[in-house]
Amino acid sequence: MTDKSEKQIVNHLFEMTSDIKWHERIYYRFLNSLREFRYFFKKIYQRCRYGFPLEQVWEFRMWHSQIVVPRLKLLKERNVGYPGGLTNEEWHDILDKMIWSFENNDAHIRPIYSEDYDHRYEAIKLDSGNTQYKPLNETGSIDWSPIEKHNERVQEGLDLFAKYYLNLWD
Repeated sequence: MTDKSEKQIVNHLFEMTSDIKWHERIYYRFLNSLREFRYFFKKIYQRCRYGFPLEQVWEFRMWHSQIVVPRLKLLKERNVGYPGGLTNEEWHDILDKMIWSFENNDAHIRPIYSEDYDHRYEAIKLDSGNTQYKPLNETGSIDWSPIEKHNERVQEGLDLFAKYYLNLWD
């Protein structure tokens, strides 16, 4: 996004909010606080019923990564021991791979498009009311290898996590 388009968006948002009257601002602020208050008690109810708030299930991978990464880093930092059959350096390399995988499992890697790739789509309305999109590209190609390499590297760290799971202790 260019600086010009960001400024246009900010100006547009300012113009939209400048039409709101002061009493409406207070009302919407109160309404937002009420929603946050209700959500707080909803999370307490979920914690009592399930043992955890359901937002941890919706984004389980992200939540689990947030829990695992600091613990793996501390395990590496404390350097108390390592599994039999490995050296200390090998164990640190394995921990680094695990940490990298958990930190980067949700990274947005983009494919490489050829220069003649046409990114436009044609919208086709279906009888069911849905819309189907047909790409207009006929000559360009997409290189998916950056995504595949990233996924392989993430999977390597997750496989190591599973393999050495019983050895993750201090």
